[in-house]
Amino acid sequence: MYAVDRDQYEEEKENFKENCSHEKYAERVEDFIRREKEWAKIFRFESTYRGHDTNNFAEASIRVIKDNVLGRTKAYNCCAMVDFITRVWEGHMKKRLLHYAYDRESRPRLQYNRLCKKIRPG
Repeated sequence: MYAVDRDQYEEEKENFKENCSHEKYAERVEDFIRREKEWAKIFRFESTYRGHDTNNFAEASIRVIKDNVLGRTKAYNCCAMVDFITRVWEGHMKKRLLHYAYDRESRPRLQYNRLCKKIRPG
């Protein structure tokens, strides 16, 4: 939903409830509406996305797969992709987790602290 204010959002919600003729689709949308604070743009206005509505975590994961696991090579078939993801990705993630677990990487902790300061009111 791309409502500009909560009044418009509520109005569109009511319009949908009144005008939707397909029962199963209406039930599915109702399930989503119950979790509206998670996905509706009007409720995420003050979030730290800064206008980027894509899933940054998913994009970062794909970048890691392309750069570190596949080495920017496009010549893999499906079997080779599964093999690379199970072997190389797992090794890469183990190395990253152990590096972080042994407290040799301070950047994530510093970034987390910086984000917490931005989130705190006042």
